[in-house]
Parts: sequence; structure tokens; C-alpha cells
Amino acid sequence: MISWRNLFVIHLLIGIIYSGNGRENHLRMIREHGFIKTQHPNRKTFAIVRGALQLRGGSDMSMQQAASHGGDNMNELQMLQVMHDLLAATLRSDQNIRQEAEKHLDILRQKPGFLPCLLKIITTSAVSVEVRMSAAVYFKNCMKKAWSKEQAEGDSDALQYRVSDADRLIIRQHIVETVIHLESDQLKRLLADCLKFMAETESADWIPQAVGQLKKYLTLGAASIPQMCAALDVIYKVELGLPRDKISPLIYELFIPMMTVGKAAIDGPVASPHGALVLKMICKILYRANPSWDWSEEAEPNQDISIWKDQSDVVTGFLATVIQRELPPTGEDDFLIQFWLPKKWAVRFFTKATSFYKKCDTKARKAYDSFFKVLQSCIPEVMKTVVVLMEKSFNGNFIPKKVHSDCFGLLSECQKVRKCWNVLKPNLKPLFYHVVVPAMWHGAHDENLWREDPVEYIMKKYDDQEEMYNPRIAARHFLMDLIDEHSKTLSTLLSYCKMSLTAYADAEPEERNHCLKEGIFYAIGAMKVSYAREGKYYDKIISIIKKYAVKDLESDVPHLRACACWIVGEYDRWYKMSSFPSIVRKVAKCLKDSEVPVQYEAALSLKNLMESADDLEEFRPLIAEVLPNIISLMQSIQHDEVVSVAAFMVERFPEEVLPLASSICKNLCQTILDSSESAHLSKTVLLSVSISALLSLLNAMKDLPHLYGEIDNEILKVLNRMFSNQESMGQFIADGVEILNYLTYCAPSITDSVWNLFKPLCETFHRVGYSVLDNFNSVVSNYMHSTKRFVSDPMNVHMVYTAAAKYLCNIPEAETFCPRAASLLSFMFLNCKDESGGYVDGYVDDIANGLICSNYQRGSTSEGFQLSLHRLSLHMLYYNPSIALQALDSKGNLKIFFETVFSAFDRLNDKAVTPRQYDRKIFVYAMSSVLSLGFNVLPQYLRENFHVLLEKLVDVIKELLSVKQRRRNMQSQSSLSAGSDESSRDSDLYPETDFGYSDYFLSDEWDMDSSSPTFRKKELAKNDSEESRDSDEDSDDEIEVHDYYELNEAFYKRNYVEFFKNAYGQFCTTNKEILDQILNRVNPNTIDSINEVLREDTGSGQLQTVRDHDVTITD
Repeated sequence: MISWRNLFVIHLLIGIIYSGNGRENHLRMIREHGFIKTQHPNRKTFAIVRGALQLRGGSDMSMQQAASHGGDNMNELQMLQVMHDLLAATLRSDQNIRQEAEKHLDILRQKPGFLPCLLKIITTSAVSVEVRMSAAVYFKNCMKKAWSKEQAEGDSDALQYRVSDADRLIIRQHIVETVIHLESDQLKRLLADCLKFMAETESADWIPQAVGQLKKYLTLGAASIPQMCAALDVIYKVELGLPRDKISPLIYELFIPMMTVGKAAIDGPVASPHGALVLKMICKILYRANPSWDWSEEAEPNQDISIWKDQSDVVTGFLATVIQRELPPTGEDDFLIQFWLPKKWAVRFFTKATSFYKKCDTKARKAYDSFFKVLQSCIPEVMKTVVVLMEKSFNGNFIPKKVHSDCFGLLSECQKVRKCWNVLKPNLKPLFYHVVVPAMWHGAHDENLWREDPVEYIMKKYDDQEEMYNPRIAARHFLMDLIDEHSKTLSTLLSYCKMSLTAYADAEPEERNHCLKEGIFYAIGAMKVSYAREGKYYDKIISIIKKYAVKDLESDVPHLRACACWIVGEYDRWYKMSSFPSIVRKVAKCLKDSEVPVQYEAALSLKNLMESADDLEEFRPLIAEVLPNIISLMQSIQHDEVVSVAAFMVERFPEEVLPLASSICKNLCQTILDSSESAHLSKTVLLSVSISALLSLLNAMKDLPHLYGEIDNEILKVLNRMFSNQESMGQFIADGVEILNYLTYCAPSITDSVWNLFKPLCETFHRVGYSVLDNFNSVVSNYMHSTKRFVSDPMNVHMVYTAAAKYLCNIPEAETFCPRAASLLSFMFLNCKDESGGYVDGYVDDIANGLICSNYQRGSTSEGFQLSLHRLSLHMLYYNPSIALQALDSKGNLKIFFETVFSAFDRLNDKAVTPRQYDRKIFVYAMSSVLSLGFNVLPQYLRENFHVLLEKLVDVIKELLSVKQRRRNMQSQSSLSAGSDESSRDSDLYPETDFGYSDYFLSDEWDMDSSSPTFRKKELAKNDSEESRDSDEDSDDEIEVHDYYELNEAFYKRNYVEFFKNAYGQFCTTNKEILDQILNRVNPNTIDSINEVLREDTGSGQLQTVRDHDVTITD
């Protein structure tokens, strides 16, 4: 039993045996670490521990002398004992014990002799299997690092896994023998993977030695059959790691003993599992040694040490014999699979070689001339043998799916070779009926699965990951390749199809071959790719489908109904026919079928028909009728295709979907939760499609916010899973934030449950940043709409600050995203202005000095970042000028702060980034807020430069007024076109309170409530690109969507001139005794401009106090 007390003793022993670290130093180290607090044990305790140390069980391999490791034999035994106990501790259920044991193993790993000791534990049969397995996993991980390319190239991160030369020598000497002699298949597989790592970096030093060891185990009579199989597996693993130019020399050295073993296996009993295993491994090795793997444009292979120079006939003859070899006459399918595996790898060899022969250039053909000559002579016979094998399916015999698919792959390549085509062409009819069609039809296995588990039938039939091993798909691809290579065969194949369907229709019901008819339908579906090129056949194909397939939508045979739905959906242009409505209704009726696979095919077919139609209106009455069936099907089958049907209907028919939105949402959320529990590719696809469908549904619901309350709980479960750092959901975090965007933007209010997601949202952002969550600002802005709730918790403010500081404190690494970070803080200041005195005040100092001024001092930032910093500076002043000025003055940053801001708005400064209209407006608000404080309370720097502040402020106001005047002039000119729709549009386009084309879309005239979070971004981008191009103020009004703000109408209705008038009036009243003295320092032209602004008639009367509230950021 491993306890904390045992781990303490182990820790002491590590200190004793760890070279270069004495006992006293180690004890002091662990005391400082806090692992122990007592004095170290006395000598008697050490004697007891040392006497107890001995290896449990015997050893299956010799070790180097102790001198090789810098210690004595006792140290080696101690190390073995400690390692054994630590490995056992890594299997404990207590996480603390596991972590502590792993930490000590990492310490031991740096001691010479560690890997050989691990190897000794793995090979010691007296040690428990669990500990040996743990040692093997740790050994493999260490080998992967120690023999990595990074280690060989001296990468600093990989150097910590460096292994001494003595240890490397031991591993090289014993690794092959160890793998071959291990009795456990699991241990053997783990250690065999290490051979690949060694081959990648040590082939020159290790391969000659390994070849000598392998030859011994490939000698008949000198090794057992399991050892031979293990030796062959070693060769294959080494092949996987070797560079391409080193594979042929390896096989050349081992070719004769390998072929000798292979011939013995061929001559042995047909039903021998060991013989099948030997043949499989040899075929895999030869497949990996295929010339297509060996060939390189840069370096031609050395033909003097290649089997392809004078052994090509031996290789191809051996592989052809493997394909021709008889199979056991009886046995269960699971038992027979092992005898098909050698054939699978032999077929793959010929497929790869034939493909290489057809595609390679003259240089490659010359290099492998002898091999290609042999290949050309034997490939027709090999193809015939494969066709005979595939005919077993027609006779009802078992063929494994992968083997069946690989055989079609070989036929696809062979039909491109003239000699092979000369064989196939006169036998096209038997090939079609005995090989192609049987692979497509509804066989006995399909029928059994349909009856036992229809959902599993669908999953297996349409599994994306198994598609490459699906004989039905492979047969379709073969037909497509055949028609593509030999286009005249299309007419012949169509005649076969029509003849078979006519015979089916004329036969008596009890004599009809339903499976053959289904196979014919699938064959016609495979011709879909070809009819686009051979347009003359399209009408013929459609007439066949219309005559024979449409009626089967109402067939008594379930799998024919399903197939009829599929074939109808495969071909488009039905909508041009008068029978189209009737076909649609029949397909929709199949959605109510009692058989789930029929419902599945009907759903997909209906979606295909809708996608191919020009006008969806004729489908609209059907949606309310079929949607409940789609929802029911989603409950029965969690498949991405079914979800895509629902997503299509949600997107195209939102009004019809809304009554059932809650039910659809619940099903989608449950599908997302279930799919996230598996890393299978099909589940990942389903997850992606379901999330996309959910987003479409939320977008359809945006105009009915009350519906969000009905689906709140289900969506929250999904979001909690997404923000839980679960690996399967990692790639969908941005989608989760967009879902949260809808909940916080479109719902009537943000519920407590949604507020609980704010912390996980921020934690997720700190982990992944803007590079993943580019929509983070939008969601945070929605949370800030509830200003009182936001500022009521100091952690909310802190999380927003740290999110921005993460980027603003890491220039230039994070400069790409700095404008967004600055925008986030700007929004916080704007939204929380009326909550001044709360927790936001405490961050003004850090933002002003730590983020803004530190970046001003650093200088040389991008234009976008400069603009966002200027904007953040002005928003901070507008939020609370008193606190901001005090913070800047306390750190001596007033000068650089105002000089930088004033320089940005200097019209004569060519180097400054041109401010936009919004920036000029917020400049007026910010500086007017400073003005309203009163002269005497201003810091000394501002009192001395007050005239500069006033001059800049008035200049910016005059620029804004000049834009307004130009806008009025444009309206007057457009009004001359009386009765013009464009004139009416322009008169609405430029309200009095506006100052730029892009600013219009942020005014009260723009109906923000009608747009979703995603739509807002698109609409802004569209409007900026289309509307602003006609303006003479393009440089001022061009707005980048990702760093702009959608502010509430109250803020934009506030008149900047009135704001200045009130601030200036307050300033004059507060400082009336020294006003003349202050104004004497101001330029007379500025005084005249002030008077001109004061006389400006805004027509707004008294300024009303307005909350800067409910602000939204669009990234």
C-alpha cells in the first residue's frame, strides 16, 4: 500500500541516489518545499529501509555495470525499488498521491540508468501487469521525447529529456529483443511504437544491429511463430519511422529470410491463424516498401540495394499468390476476417503501384522500368482474381467491408490500364450484375440490422468516418471512375438498368428481386456526376426514375421506399415538371412512415428538393405539417444530416418554425450535449451542424424575445458545457459566445442564470483570447446594459479590466488585438458614467497611467491602436474628469497625456492619425467636462496650458459645425429633384444631430432593435461600404466595424454644442472673478470663435441630463 509516509521515504531515497545532490541538500530542499516538517530519520531508520530494498521478481535482461551509471549495485537496486513503488502510486485513485509520484518520477528521469531500469521493470514477469503497463506508457513517452527530431537538433525544450550515451547503447541493444520476447500484446504494442521514434533519428547507428537481430528470428526452426510475427511487426514499425530512401535498403537486407518465412506460411494449412498473421505482416511490409513510397524527385533510389531491380517478379508473384490463396471453407465472420487481411494488404499494394504507374513521369518510369514491366504483365491476372473474389458477395458469401472497398479501389485503377480494360470491356455485363450491383443492394446483413436496430442501421450506413470502407460508396466511385474514363459505357449501363427495371415490373410479385432493384437505383444515382457532361442522357435518366422509382415511394417493401426517396432527392430539376408537387407530397408522406430509415431518407430528400427549387413558396404550406415529424426524427436519430434538415427549414421558413421553436431548441440542445461526450468524427460533425442550427433558430426568434424565456434552461446547459474547458467543445467556444450574445441581447432581460455565465465567459477569454473569441466585446457590452447589476460586483469590473490589460500590457506581441481591448475599456467608461463613485473609479489610475500613458511613452504603435488609445483617453475624461486628472497628475503623466491627445486633433499634424467624426464629438464632451470643473481645481499643468485646451476644443467644434453645414447644403441640392425617391431618402438620411455618414447608423434613426448580434456587424459593414462612398467626407466617416460602438439614442441626441455651452457657462460663473485674467491668455481669434459657437442656434433649448446607458459594442 502506497501512503504519504511511503512517499516520504521514497522522496528521501531519491535524494540519496540522485547524483550531484547530497542528502543534506536534498533534505533542505524538501523542507523548503514544504513536503515534510520533521527532522530526517535516524541511521536505524535508513538501515531498515535499505535492507527492505530488493527487486520483486527475477530479471529477463542484463544490466550494465554500476560504473556506467555513476553508482554501485545497491543504488541500482534502490532505484528499481523506488521506481516500482512510484509507478504503483501513479495507479492510485488519490489524485494527490498520483501527482506526487509523477513529480518524483520526473526527478528520477534525469538520473542515468532510468530508462534501462524502466525496461527491466517492464520485462520482469513477477511484477504486476498494472505496474508494468504503467512503466511501458512512461517508457514510451520518454522515448518519444528523447528520440525526437527536436532532441536530435538540440532544441532547448527537448534537452530536458536527454538520455546518456550509455543508456542509449543499452536501449539499442535490448529494445528489439524485448519487443519480440514480451508475452503481453499490450506491452508489445507500446514498446513497438518506440522503434518508430528510434528509426526517425538513429537509423544509421541502430539499423545494422537491429537487422542482425531480426534475421535470427526470421530463420525457420530458430524461432517460434509468435516470435516471427513479432519480428515482422518490428520491421513494419521501423519502416514507419525510416526516411523514404532508407526503406529499400532495409527490405533488401531482410528480403530472403522474409520470403522464406512467407513461402512456408503459404504452403502451410489454409485455416492456420498464425500463417495468416505472418502473411498479413509480410504484405504490410511490402506495401510500405512500395515504389510509390520510395520515389523522390530530389533523390533517385539506389537500385543496387533495392528489391525492385531484380526481385520485382518475386514480390508481385508472392502477393498475387496471397490474393489467389484459398480461404477456410467454414467459420463465423469474425473468425474469417483474419484470413482476408493478407489479401487486403496485397490488394492495397497493387492499387498503390498501379496508381503510381499511371501518374508517374518519365523519370520515375525509367528508374523503375523493371518493376513496371513485371507489373504490366501480372496486373490483368491479379484483377481477374480480385473480380472472382468480389463475386462471392453475389453468391451471398461474406466479404469484410474494408477488403470489399479496397477491391473496388483496385478495379478503379485497373480500368485505366489498357490491358486491364481489354479484359473488362467484354465482361462489362457480368461485372455490373455480379460485382457492382450486389455491393449496393440491401443484403441479408442490412436486413437483420434494419430489423434489430434501425437507428444503428442508419448510423453505420451514413457514418462519415466509415464511408471510405463502405462497399456501397466504393462501388459508386468505381462506376463514376469507369464512366469518366470510358464515357461510352454510360449508354450501355443505362440500358442494363432499364432492362432490369422493366423485368422487375413485368415479373409476378412473388418473383420480383427487390434487392436487385435497389442496387439498380443506387447505380443510377452513381451516374449523377456524369449526366452533367453527357447532357443527352439526362432526360433518359429522369424518365427512368419517374417511371420506376416515384411509384416506389408508396411501395410495400420498406427498403425500396427508402431507396426511392434517396434517388428522387439525388436528381434536381424536378421543379420544372408538372409532377413536381405530387412528388413532393409523396416524399413528405414518407416522413410519417412507420420505418425510421424511410423517415430519414424522406427528410434528406425533401431538403434536396427544396434546395433545387427556384421558388420555395409552394413548400411553405408543408412546413407546419412535416416539422413535427422532423423534430420526432431528431429525437430518434442524432445525426448531422437530420439536424441539417431542421436547420434549413429554420433558416428558410422562420415564421412557420417559430410555433415549434421551443421544441426544436430543446432537441438541438440535447443533441449538442450528447454529441460533446464523444470525440468520434461523426459526433464532431453532428455537434457542428447542431450548433449552427441553434444559431439559425435564435436568429429567427430575435423578433419574439418572449420565446427566449422558454428555452433559457436548455441553452444554459449547453453554454455551461462549452465554458467548462471540455476538449470536445474547444473548437466551438466562439459559437457558444455567439449563442450567449443572443441571450443577452435579444431576451427581455438578463436572468440570474445568464449572469452566472459572466465569470466563466471571462475565464474562457483569459484562456483563449481574441484570436478565438473575436465576438467577446459584443457579449460583454450586452452584460453592461444592466449597469447597476454590472457595477454591483467588483469582480465584474476586475474581470473586464484584466481582459483588456492582458493585451494592452503586452505590446508589441498583442498589438493586433489592442484596439479591441481599448474599446472594451472605453465602453465600460461610457456605460458606467452615471455610476461614478463605484468600483470603476478604482481602476481609473491603472488604466490612465498603466495602460494609456505607458503606451504613449512607448510610441510607434499601429494607426488603429493609436486611434483606439486616443478614444479611450477621451472616454476616461468624459467618465470622471476629476478622478482622471488626479490619477495622471499623481504619476506626472499629465503632460504626455494631453500633448498626445492634442497632437492627434491638430489639423496641421500630418503624422497624426486622422480622427473620425465620432472622435471629434467625444473630444468635445471630454474637454468640456474638464472645462466644467473650474479653473482653480485644475492641475498646474492644465492651468498653465488652459489656453491650448480651449483653442483645441473650439477648433474641433468648428470642424463639426462645418460638416453639418455641408450636410445641409447637400440636402438643399438634393431637394431640387422634386418627387424623387432618392431625394426623400436623402432627406431622412441626414438628421440635424448627425455629423458623418457612418455616424448616421449609430443615431436614433437606425432601428437597432431589428438586428441580431451577428446582423449588426454585417449591417454596419454594408452601410459603411455602400453609403459612405458617395460622401465628400470619406476620410472622416469611414468606420471600422470591429472597433466602433453602437451607442443608445440618448447619447446621440445629446447636442455637443449645447453641452459645450453649458460647460462654458458653468466655467464662466465659477471663475467670474478671474475670468478676464484667464481669457487674456487666450488667442483673440479663439475668443471670437467661442462667441460664434455661443450664438449657434441648436434649437434644443435647455440641456437635459441624460444617462449614457445601454451601450453596445460591435467588434
